[in-house]
Amino acid sequence: MNMLQIRFKTGSEEYLTLQAEAGENLLSILQEGGVKIAEPCGGMGRCKKCLVSVTKDGGSAETHLACQYSVSESCMVEWLREKEENLLILGAPLDERVSDGTVMGDAAFGIAVDIGTTTLATALVDISNSKTIQVVTAANSQRRFGADVITRIKAASEGKADSLRESIQGDVNSCIGRLLEGNCEDVSGVKCIAVAGNTAMLHLLMGYPVKSLGEYPFKAYSLQLEEHTYSEVFGVDNFDAPVFLLPGCSAFVGADIVSGMYDLGFPGTGDTYLLIDLGTNGEMAIGNRDRLLVASAAAGPAFEGGNIGQGMGSIPGAISTVEIDPDKKTVRTETIGGLPAAGLCGTGALEAVSELFKAGVIDGNGTLTDEYFDEGFLLDKGYDGREIRLTQGDIRELQMGKAAIRAGLELLMKHFGVEASSISNVFIAGGFGYYLDVKKAASIGLIPDELPGKTKAVGNSSLNGAIRFLKDQNNGISGTVALAQMAEEVTLAKDPDFNDIYMKYMTF
Repeated sequence: MNMLQIRFKTGSEEYLTLQAEAGENLLSILQEGGVKIAEPCGGMGRCKKCLVSVTKDGGSAETHLACQYSVSESCMVEWLREKEENLLILGAPLDERVSDGTVMGDAAFGIAVDIGTTTLATALVDISNSKTIQVVTAANSQRRFGADVITRIKAASEGKADSLRESIQGDVNSCIGRLLEGNCEDVSGVKCIAVAGNTAMLHLLMGYPVKSLGEYPFKAYSLQLEEHTYSEVFGVDNFDAPVFLLPGCSAFVGADIVSGMYDLGFPGTGDTYLLIDLGTNGEMAIGNRDRLLVASAAAGPAFEGGNIGQGMGSIPGAISTVEIDPDKKTVRTETIGGLPAAGLCGTGALEAVSELFKAGVIDGNGTLTDEYFDEGFLLDKGYDGREIRLTQGDIRELQMGKAAIRAGLELLMKHFGVEASSISNVFIAGGFGYYLDVKKAASIGLIPDELPGKTKAVGNSSLNGAIRFLKDQNNGISGTVALAQMAEEVTLAKDPDFNDIYMKYMTF
């Protein structure tokens, strides 16, 4: 059988040549050849992230979704979406360096790792003086198997578990190598490694069964604080230091939330604290010294740019800020990094909705006026001349996400027995929360009106908690375990009021 030649353009004059048989799926060909193309919708053709240009020998270029295209003859392929290597990933603040070069001798270091669904972050900590001296971040390359945990659970259950595990192991090993370069020449100086992440990510890292995470009653294989060797966790024998996996609360409230609570001083004193981690799975915790409740709400991928027609991650060029003159309907936008616009990240889409609602272009039901209903509202022109619009479908995606989060918050407060006005401190974690304008979020009902003045964006609280775990040493073990044991989960789906509250907050 004659093999087809698939040439994938990797640079201005550079190509990767792959072989394939007629009828093979193009996305599978590229992924098996090592090309990291994101597959947020699991290859269902919905997210449009794998858009490519296909030029057959002697023909003109055609545009296709790689996941929906079967090759029939040799061709040249070019990815039309922005690469995601430039994701702006939240790390942790660095402390002032106490030395000016390579650290040797008896120095004791710890490595903190946060494995997120979209990104991962690592930090090198000098345990001897409690200084964070280096942070390295990267995209989670598991994204090519799907943007959300459910899609990856499905992929793992269908025979891709080893590939998913090897993918994240490689990502972490690469980050740690970069951490140590110029900071710690002698690996014996690394004394401890702490790993946080959501329950699904830690299960995939360890190769644990994940099918039960995606099926009722949503049971985890392990939620305990675990101690392993480096090779058991990351597949290579690089360090003698123990690796601690921080404990979690449930299938959907994982070690990342426990780590975040630990960093922020939960359960605190008599004051009531609220932590919200806004993402595809919106996790939240409320507590004081007497009680601690946690919950998770399936918000969908809209807050991270998913299922938005021209959505993208938080990368340079993503529209992150939107202001609209309510009279002239003129628009001012800002992009991450100040680059020409390439699409909309989650905060940009939310701000657009808030501004359009204020300008009367969207009504209380979330419906665009007739003038914009069919084509959407023009926000900006892209770097390539393409119009970037917020459509009616985009608005519905954001409405569903914000209704799920708000319903979760209302029920969590109800079960805890407090009103929003009684909450002392609100912490919003994660990349979406870091760029979020909380007043605009409140204006469309994502959070209660009483909270913006009490709200603080805390960045990557999961990584910060893992760093504190290393700095606190033995107290880190007892502290995180105590939090996980104290937490009571509120299962939102079982609450009879959830659907009514959800529908109430679908409107603005």
